[in-house]
Amino acid sequence: MKAAEVMTARQTDLIAEARTQVDFWFDLAEELIPAFKMEWRPRVTFNLRGQTAGTASWSKRELRLNEILLRENFEHFQKRTIPHEVAHFVTHAITQGYGKSHGREWKMVMRKFGCEVSRCHSYDVTNSTVRTVVKEYRYICGCSERMYTRIRHCRSEENGGRYYRCRNCRQFSIYTPEN
Repeated sequence: MKAAEVMTARQTDLIAEARTQVDFWFDLAEELIPAFKMEWRPRVTFNLRGQTAGTASWSKRELRLNEILLRENFEHFQKRTIPHEVAHFVTHAITQGYGKSHGREWKMVMRKFGCEVSRCHSYDVTNSTVRTVVKEYRYICGCSERMYTRIRHCRSEENGGRYYRCRNCRQFSIYTPEN
């Protein structure tokens, strides 16, 4: 077996174990918290990038985990990140969506799980940080020229180019491609 095949098998094992851990924490929540009942379990994906370790989306029925951070910090992920995200689903279910993300109910769930109650992780994110190329777009109004980011440019384009008004001359900034 080649080294790359071993690494792939190991990664697959970690992902399978992470899914098992998600089920474990949901099962534990059903045992410990009588008010918690869910007819479905969220889809677990590993496509989260950047500095975020995990996210829980009730509306999408999805629990997203950062695969790079999972691989690099697996033991801590099992004890902290996975229960953290599951606790968001549990909190949403027992408060019917009225609880705060990291509020009293969420903290209560984390304590029942026997986990550390904190919002943020302290993982080294060097390998998972995504570098982005910032492209700027030139906009001109009556008094000056400005460079907008892709996000501002797209917002302006969606509105027919009339989205940002200059504070000085009160004219709309118009996109002018550089030659």
